[in-house]
Amino acid sequence: MNLLKKDQKWEWTVAYDEAFRLLKPFEVQVDASDRALGGVLVQDKHPVALESRKLKDVELRYCTHEKEMTAVGHCLDAWRHYLLGTKFTIVTDNVANTYFKMQQKLPLKQAHWQEFLGEFNFDWVHRPGKHNDVVDALSRKLV
Repeated sequence: MNLLKKDQKWEWTVAYDEAFRLLKPFEVQVDASDRALGGVLVQDKHPVALESRKLKDVELRYCTHEKEMTAVGHCLDAWRHYLLGTKFTIVTDNVANTYFKMQQKLPLKQAHWQEFLGEFNFDWVHRPGKHNDVVDALSRKLV
């Protein structure tokens, strides 16, 4: 089927449905260092997109889990066109952030993060830093 030709009728078939169902889920790997943050969008163990940037002056004063959450927010915002409407996994080496969704009382800054994250359908996974080579490198050496 060539939908680029004039007067082509488009039909959704069982084969298309099966191919759509088999799309591999995304994984968002994030990390933050003392000076920068980074992230890798992965699908089927292959990188789809990379992100990194220097921390802003005010962000340099954040504690570790706040820097990690800043990395999450930055990457989700950059890749929202990939992630909205799909279930995905956020991988971080900061175990505290894996409990973020369960918090009842949050400071204002974290409440804003929770509101932003509410747009997405994801699970948190903790993976020790020694197993996050690519994203760790992105957060240390700006790309």
